[in-house]
Amino acid sequence: MSDSYITRLQVNGDVYQQHNMTNQKVFDQFWFKKHQKILVWLVNNWLGRLIFRYRKMGHYPTNKIVKITPNSLVEFLGVKKGKIELKQHFFTRNEYARKLYFVLLPVWWAMHAWDILFANNFAPELNFGFDTLPVYPVAGANSPVDGFVRRNYVDETWATIIGGAGTDVDVTVKFSYLFNFIPSATSGQWQDVTRSIFLFDTSALTAGATISAAVLSFYGTSQYDSHSLNPDADVYAATPANTNNLVSADYSQIGTVSQTGSPITYANWDVAGYNNFTFLANKLGNISKTGISKFGARNANYDVAGSIPDWYQWYETRFSCYFADNGSNKPKLVVTYTIAVAATGNFFRMF
Repeated sequence: MSDSYITRLQVNGDVYQQHNMTNQKVFDQFWFKKHQKILVWLVNNWLGRLIFRYRKMGHYPTNKIVKITPNSLVEFLGVKKGKIELKQHFFTRNEYARKLYFVLLPVWWAMHAWDILFANNFAPELNFGFDTLPVYPVAGANSPVDGFVRRNYVDETWATIIGGAGTDVDVTVKFSYLFNFIPSATSGQWQDVTRSIFLFDTSALTAGATISAAVLSFYGTSQYDSHSLNPDADVYAATPANTNNLVSADYSQIGTVSQTGSPITYANWDVAGYNNFTFLANKLGNISKTGISKFGARNANYDVAGSIPDWYQWYETRFSCYFADNGSNKPKLVVTYTIAVAATGNFFRMF
């Protein structure tokens, strides 16, 4: 096979190489759309649940799934005032594309063996096009990410550390701080403040969607408050420099206007389950219907408020959670919306 048949495809920011006669990218939005009927059938039965493992990862649809994209499932809720009502469950990364890649890899190996050992030597017309196997992973990043950003290894006043520039970032953590702050050895000063950012490709909603509710959820892993500061956490709009990576400067790109109006308190932070941040009705517009939705998490009552915590040497205050790189219980954004019946086209003819 010549190089003209080789295409590069993206799944969750990782680039794969694949022989493809039509120059189509495997497992992208268009591939999912082309094979939607069989994918929807699959995801609604036991085999699909085994392959996609959506409940283990954190998606819990309770009604019929009527659509699947590389990073989301769509749950059919019914017909409301002449419109179709849906609930779409989003992950940060293209988790369902990744699952298919790994599930189908043995098939690709079998085709590779056929091409190399038999077709190329005896029947070239029967070559499947797998002389070169897909490669995982190759560096690349074209999909949304999550991670933490922080200002650390400093010795500063509270006003300086929360208003300064970021010094560190990590987009590969499995579980870490949703937020934290740590004092320095100098009385009244601080050495570390951490915030976090979560990006979701919500373009599958489309411009015709009317959003009625949204919940951003993080699966808690731990909390710490050794001197009873009673911290809380809330969600804010974010404006990172990129949508496919985070940089330390994004530390200062998380807003101060609550998206929920109701921070989760220390007493209510669940360390073994999902913590749900429900959006205010007047903040639903910050969910992009045609692009990337960008949100950050911060401590509300000290960091955002600019209120100086009581200083105690060698203590730490934090909420922690799983991030997208964890194998289960991933951050998720669940959006409820309606769409005109006419706009669905052939979408519901599968019923």
